Amino acid sequence: MGLSIAWIAVKGVTPETVMETLGVERSSAGRRQQAQVGELAGGWTLYVDPHFERGFREPLDRLAALGAALVACRQEEHVMYAEARGYEGGRELWRVVRDSEQEPYMHLAVTGEPPPQFASMRAKAFAEQEGEGGEDADVDLLYEVPLDLARSICGFKTDEDWPDLSPVSAVGSAKGGGFFARLFGKR
Repeated sequence: MGLSIAWIAVKGVTPETVMETLGVERSSAGRRQQAQVGELAGGWTLYVDPHFERGFREPLDRLAALGAALVACRQEEHVMYAEARGYEGGRELWRVVRDSEQEPYMHLAVTGEPPPQFASMRAKAFAEQEGEGGEDADVDLLYEVPLDLARSICGFKTDEDWPDLSPVSAVGSAKGGGFFARLFGKR
């Protein structure tokens, strides 16, 4: 089974602020399928959730509302789906999606204006994919483009060295529970 994960990197925001915003706190017992928070080089804070959907939608909305520069990714390797988004000032500026199940096969969906390095990344991936046989190749090199674009901004990619991350879990509150409790309807 392939990797299924979501992650969000926020520039200039402390791990404590990210945790408070998401309603989570550091956990002493780390589990394999548990969200994590830590610092990246260059002033980025990383939030990783091993759940493709849960770890993306609401956390992304909450963290984007902070107004800081933000890069968000999610990937499902078993269906070759990869997505990267860039935010600033609470607004989505760009999005790049590789969904190998969409037609035409040799396609990346792009909205907004990705950073300048995207053009060369896309051109290189398309050329390499064609060199491998295009849509008949045994490899999907376009899948890496959103992931490489995100790495070029914040320095993180899931198949490379991971920073030291702390497991986090939901915080209960007088308002009826933390982020995960609300998400799963437990109050």
